[in-house]
Amino acid sequence: MSDQLPPMTDTIEGPEMIENSDAAERDIPASDVSSPMLTQWTTLRKQVLQRQRELGPKAIFGAAAKSGGVYRWGLDLANLQPFDGGLFIEFLSRVATNSAVNSPRFNDLDIQQLLADINDLAAMQGDEWTIKQSAMMVVAAASLPGLFKHLDEASWWGLLGTIQEFRETWLDQDGAHPAFQIAVVEIGLTLSVFLEPLPSCRRMGEHALQALARFIDQTEDCVGAALEYPGDVRLLLASLIRCQRLLDAFADQLHGQKKRQQKRFEKLLVKLAEVGRELTVWTLALSRGEGSNAWTATTGSHANGSRRVDIGAGGLL
Repeated sequence: MSDQLPPMTDTIEGPEMIENSDAAERDIPASDVSSPMLTQWTTLRKQVLQRQRELGPKAIFGAAAKSGGVYRWGLDLANLQPFDGGLFIEFLSRVATNSAVNSPRFNDLDIQQLLADINDLAAMQGDEWTIKQSAMMVVAAASLPGLFKHLDEASWWGLLGTIQEFRETWLDQDGAHPAFQIAVVEIGLTLSVFLEPLPSCRRMGEHALQALARFIDQTEDCVGAALEYPGDVRLLLASLIRCQRLLDAFADQLHGQKKRQQKRFEKLLVKLAEVGRELTVWTLALSRGEGSNAWTATTGSHANGSRRVDIGAGGLL
């Protein structure tokens, strides 16, 4: 299988409403929201939120979506500095799953600072950070529908642009790297399912399938690459499990496809399950008896968070 994915001819989708402007290249709306674009923005919100009611995280992930836990699998134990501990991720994960964010601990959370943190996160360099970085960007992507309640139009499109640009940086990278799976495949599937009313996000689904096929083409290679980052193995396992659930939802979009395409999709699911089983064995081998990650400290909030989110009801393990 070639290491090159076909180029994306369209990426960020705002309204097909903008023509002959610099913003049109990425379909990001101009700042004047008093124009007819405001009506289209309102329509988009209604369509996306209706989609969430029908096929949102709670429908796809079931009990695992409670309090946003499905998006914190493996992350609650991780050192997320220089960001604001786990607050950054807990807020977004709850928003992603339409869970309550009225706890006093969120009272002082500054949304604009949160957006700045996501921009900083997307720009971070360093191999030791890439898997955590990608996993956190997935949470940001999943939170986009819920963030309609917290962001104005310009900020929302800006965040979508940041997430898309981050994903694009991984398109031509090592296809066996865990961050490739998380950044290219899971973010692509997340946007294609949850932002399905946006045509360019919807089209990302097929591209994500191609990227997934590239990632799992050689089980030994992708598992071996994951084991180079033993402290982050469960982040990859978490991503693969979420992708399996998302693919079940994405299958609805394949109805009417040719039998050859359907068979290719079914083979992909079988291969994904094979890689998932292999990584599950390694995740358990790299865990302590009580379920925490053997590569993290045994005390402190990270270890406690790991046990709650990863082995509790609806947990990763």
